[in-house]
Amino acid sequence: MSTASNAAEQSSEYHLIEALITSDRATTGIDISRVVNAMMIYEHIEKPYLTMTLSFADEENIVQDFDFQGGEKITIRLVETEEVNNASEIRKDFVIDKIVKSEKIEERRENVVIHCTEYHMFESIVQNINKSFTGSPTSIIEKIINTYLSKKAMVDGADSIQDMKVIIPNMNPIEAAMWLKKRSTTSDGFPFFVYSPLGIDNIVIRDLDKMLSQTVQ
Repeated sequence: MSTASNAAEQSSEYHLIEALITSDRATTGIDISRVVNAMMIYEHIEKPYLTMTLSFADEENIVQDFDFQGGEKITIRLVETEEVNNASEIRKDFVIDKIVKSEKIEERRENVVIHCTEYHMFESIVQNINKSFTGSPTSIIEKIINTYLSKKAMVDGADSIQDMKVIIPNMNPIEAAMWLKKRSTTSDGFPFFVYSPLGIDNIVIRDLDKMLSQTVQ
C-alpha cells in the first residue's frame, strides 16, 4: 500500500508500479516494489522537494548485497489506486538518506525502513552560485531552478517587484531559491511559496492568493 501526504495531513492511496534502486557501485539496479509494505511521501509548501519513508521486507539480503552506504538512488513509479486503469503515471527520483531502522522479524527476513529525499535536493547541495541576476524575484528563482537542477519551474503569480538586481552570495540553488522567495510578494502583499507537488514534475512557484482561491480536491 502506498500513501502520499502533504503538510495538512491529507492523503491519497497509490498503486506502486516500480521502486528501482540504483547505485554508482552497482552495474544493475534492483526493483523492490514487490516487497514494499508501506510508503509515505510528504509534500510541504515550505520545501521545494519531497521526502519519503519507505519500508520493505528484506528476504534476500538486499541491504547487504547492494552495499547500502547512503546516496543510493531510488526511482518510484506509481498511479492513483482509484484510477489505476486510466490515471497518468507518476515518476519521482529520490536519494536514500539513511536506513531508519532494520529489525529481524523472521530468521531470514528483516523489515527495513529507509528515509529518502527528492533527487534534485542532492543535485543542489553539490553546487554553488555566486553571481548577479536581474528581474523579478520569481523569474530569478525560475532561472536558477531551470539552469542548475534537473527540474523545470512553473510560476503562477506576478511579483510586485519586476526589476530587482541581486547577487547570490555563495548559496546552493535551493538555498538561493528560498532566500529569494522571502523577497517575493504580489502587489496585494501576498507571499510566494516554492514547493514540489507529487502529481506533476515541476517545482511550483505560486502566490498565496492563488493557493487560497484553488478548489480543494
